[in-house]
Amino acid sequence: MASVLIGQQIRVGCEPVIRLPQRGDTLERISELGLPGNPTSAMVTAALFLRPLLARLQGADDAHRWRTLPLAAPLPATDERETFARARWDDAGLTPLGNQDSGAQSPLAEADWLIRCPAGQAALPAGT
Repeated sequence: MASVLIGQQIRVGCEPVIRLPQRGDTLERISELGLPGNPTSAMVTAALFLRPLLARLQGADDAHRWRTLPLAAPLPATDERETFARARWDDAGLTPLGNQDSGAQSPLAEADWLIRCPAGQAALPAGT
């Protein structure tokens, strides 16, 4: 179930993504949902925030179904921010796509999964 923070903004990088409700707000009063200008960042942000918002408005409780799946290739370490690596699935497992730059369009088109990588995560070998 999604949790709601009162009176704060969720940020991706330094850009506000969504104005979270204030006390007393109703769904009809919440009218702001911003996406980053970079197309890849916008699509990842929409998958993380817009899809669950729309699902909740339609009565669903399980907008994200996080799973633990095996890696078919190594996953690089992350820095101080939580990241979502674009990946492709096949019978061997998840393969993180090569160029994870937010401006890279080709990996976005190839991706069918996002790998949630916590801040400060060490590199992970294939098979984990």
